[in-house]
Amino acid sequence: MVKRVGSEELDRLFDEGSEEFDQYVDWAHSYSADDPLQELSVPLPDSVVDIIDREADKQGRSRVELMRRWLEDRARGLQQ
Repeated sequence: MVKRVGSEELDRLFDEGSEEFDQYVDWAHSYSADDPLQELSVPLPDSVVDIIDREADKQGRSRVELMRRWLEDRARGLQQ
């Protein structure tokens, strides 16, 4: 898991060109600004959304961030 840091500290590390910066970035889940994003709408039962929300809270992520991570991991696994 990637270490957590506040935005001001991350900005400082980046601006200084610090080698510590990489420990706060999960490069395996990064994507290029040239890679366009598409919106996706997926109807889910309330019980599933509750599970996703609880897991997102545990990980300190938003619902969207958690689902994006899960879907990216699954899709990349299918490519291998």
